[in-house]
Amino acid sequence: MIDELYLRETGDGTIGRRVRVRPAFVEQALDAVESLADRLDATAP
Repeated sequence: MIDELYLRETGDGTIGRRVRVRPAFVEQALDAVESLADRLDATAP
């Protein structure tokens, strides 16, 4: 996870806060692990 500063312009100024972002490769890795776990569950005796 990466903490990034999120800024938004308003009529009165700028609002900023930190947001958590997951890089795309992390999402893809998590999807692959979940898929593998599902396949292992399906083939378990």
